[in-house]
Amino acid sequence: MAVNLSFIDFIIPKSIIEVKYVGGFNKCLNDHRKSIGGSVYFDKNLFHNGAMSSEGINILIDKWSALGFEATDFCVVESLLPQANNPCEWLIINHDERSAHLVGTVSGPIVGRRLFYERRITRESQSIFKKDCCRMRWTALLIYRLGNSNPALAARMESWLARQLIWKPLPSIQ
Repeated sequence: MAVNLSFIDFIIPKSIIEVKYVGGFNKCLNDHRKSIGGSVYFDKNLFHNGAMSSEGINILIDKWSALGFEATDFCVVESLLPQANNPCEWLIINHDERSAHLVGTVSGPIVGRRLFYERRITRESQSIFKKDCCRMRWTALLIYRLGNSNPALAARMESWLARQLIWKPLPSIQ
């Protein structure tokens, strides 16, 4: 899988979050549940957060640095400005697809702001968007709460949540 690149992208391997984030990846999901489907999404290897400005990305960098993450733990990609060099050696960027995936893994379906694009079509789509976001936020909370008592169920729920984030382009309107 791969993560969709939006504007200024903040990407961290999930394995590093599991080790350095107090409470692990499940706690990270719980802490960011209000942004899931918007600026926050993940695949089985990477966690993505994003910003629309340099001030916004600096806030993210400061926040994660305060949590004990070092500059080599995360990658900041300005995806609208294709760069000659890849900013992080552990990340493969596909500028044509506007996606990134972890080195040593296969790029597949792209997870990202699928719901962001879908919510703009009709009032019915907006209602479905709100329900989907609510369901994903509750799932993130349940994953966190079940993490220690039922890790197998938490892993299945995390897999379901990741599938909900798979980005699908809107059909063209003719």
